[in-house]
Amino acid sequence: SLILSGSIPTEIENVSVTVRHEIPLMDFAVEHNNRIWGCRFGENNRGEFVNEIYSSKLGDPASWYCFQGISTDSYMASLGCSGEFTGAVSTGNEVLFFKENHIIRVFGSTPSDFQVTAVPARGVEKGAHRTVVNLNERIFYKNAEGIMLYDGTVPVNISSALEKGRYKARAAGGIDGRYYISMTDPDGER
Repeated sequence: SLILSGSIPTEIENVSVTVRHEIPLMDFAVEHNNRIWGCRFGENNRGEFVNEIYSSKLGDPASWYCFQGISTDSYMASLGCSGEFTGAVSTGNEVLFFKENHIIRVFGSTPSDFQVTAVPARGVEKGAHRTVVNLNERIFYKNAEGIMLYDGTVPVNISSALEKGRYKARAAGGIDGRYYISMTDPDGER
């Protein structure tokens, strides 16, 4: 069924109504608490430049622009920190979006109490989005300085034994509490 706000006068015949289900352009997307969360830095569907995060309607991954003032609404927020998004991940109670020099934290349970905080911090290196892994509620990822561990406070470099900037990240994963990463050296060797 389709519910339209407003009315169409009865004396008009052959009225056309166009219905669109628009999904925003996104750089990265993750699932968290029965919503899809995404981010965009660049032109949106209308050709406007945006620096935004989005959430789909609760339980409806195809509805992104539903703003009725209820708890199941979609969500959208513009950000003040500049730069391209470099990754995203869902944790136990929040969604994290990364830029190379920021970690954007989103937490809350309904659009009316969602809170967005942009923390200046060593984020995910551009092109290293496949290294972001949530392992036992700690986030591991590749940064220009090395492998970072983020537990909700300050990211810490845990790879001081590796030469800074020498390795290019490919992909990563976690199993049995361990973080595994595939990287290449300047010669392209894994």
